[in-house]
Amino acid sequence: MKSKDFHGIFFKYCAKMDNFACFKTIMILCTCWILLAIISIALTGKFINEVLPIDRYIGSVSTNSKEIILGLNSTGTERTDVLAVAYMRTGSTFLGKVLGWRNDVFFWFEPLRKYGAWQYLRQNDLLCHILRPNCEILSENSIRHPKKAQRFLLDMFDCHLQPYDNMPTDINFNPKLLPPSWTEYAKCKKSMNASFTCNKLLVNSCKTAKHRIAKVLRTDLEGTIPLLKNNPRLKIVHLLRDPRAIMNSHLRTWWVRKELKTYTQIEADSIVICSRMRSDILAGKSLMKLYPDRVRLLQYEDFNNLDENVQKLYKFLNMEFTSQQDNILRSLKKDSPRDKPTSKKNVTYIAYDGFHPFDFRQKMGWNISAIVQKYCGDVLRDLGLRQFKTEAEYLNLSQNVVIDKLPFQLT
Repeated sequence: MKSKDFHGIFFKYCAKMDNFACFKTIMILCTCWILLAIISIALTGKFINEVLPIDRYIGSVSTNSKEIILGLNSTGTERTDVLAVAYMRTGSTFLGKVLGWRNDVFFWFEPLRKYGAWQYLRQNDLLCHILRPNCEILSENSIRHPKKAQRFLLDMFDCHLQPYDNMPTDINFNPKLLPPSWTEYAKCKKSMNASFTCNKLLVNSCKTAKHRIAKVLRTDLEGTIPLLKNNPRLKIVHLLRDPRAIMNSHLRTWWVRKELKTYTQIEADSIVICSRMRSDILAGKSLMKLYPDRVRLLQYEDFNNLDENVQKLYKFLNMEFTSQQDNILRSLKKDSPRDKPTSKKNVTYIAYDGFHPFDFRQKMGWNISAIVQKYCGDVLRDLGLRQFKTEAEYLNLSQNVVIDKLPFQLT
């Protein structure tokens, strides 16, 4: 009904009433209009905050508009989101501490673990076993489909965390794994167990952080392409490691070792490790050409010169080197007695807490190393690492593992 038609009907109806009744009717209608306006404004605000998170909304407008909407200064646009991709037992916890244990970082520890403890997402529709060369094709309706994981990660970088409160992280509030950004949330969950109240603390920690970082072990590099396209602030680093060292760590970690009781199982694990690395090295080379300032392959062995290379990594990620981070690096350099090598003549080795690049030669037998080399020869060549032909060569520690220089070293 047009406005003038409504006015005509109303005044015709009002003319039949006395002045007081007409005035009363007008006041009731005005009150209703005011209430409707208030409800409309409230619902609109709720829609923007809950259905269309403000961080995602401002991502589609110009920088000047962003500053007007939220009163942001220029530092708001300097934030870097980081996806640290790795495999199980490749030094990812070490890298996580280098990146995530800073006061200016919101760090999410293994957000995709809930999609399957022993599975990882591959290509566009595969769910594969971490230790066995077995994959299944996922339908798009599956809750484990890569698109769901990609949506989750995009929401995480936008601090849209409410839908994921029941699966916050795999840290289980273990103090050794708890980054600073989760401290208040962990205290809240322990004392109150009120999801909504605690979730607001987590969202606030995320929104106030200068950098947002996630460490993922359960996706391949191909699965990160939609994230690069949808989040212009995102940078990706992929941590690679000598597959023989990965196998050594698998066999020395009780919850992995129990799955590797036979040589057949060790062979299967070797096949998976190097199949993943082969695919990701190929994808990484392509992505570094497309996104030279946003994608970088890293080698665990490159962090032998820890201070210098961590600063290079921070520079790539637009992160400052702070006094707090200097203290973290010092803690990573502490000797770890349980990991010191067995005494051998003319052997010098510095064991870092969380950093053990070449100790597999002293802790893993030649027969296991030979199995890994059988399936990973091309990967070792791509990583610039030596293949040992005999047990005598393998045990001769004067023979360096790195042939010349690491092809993906930080510069």
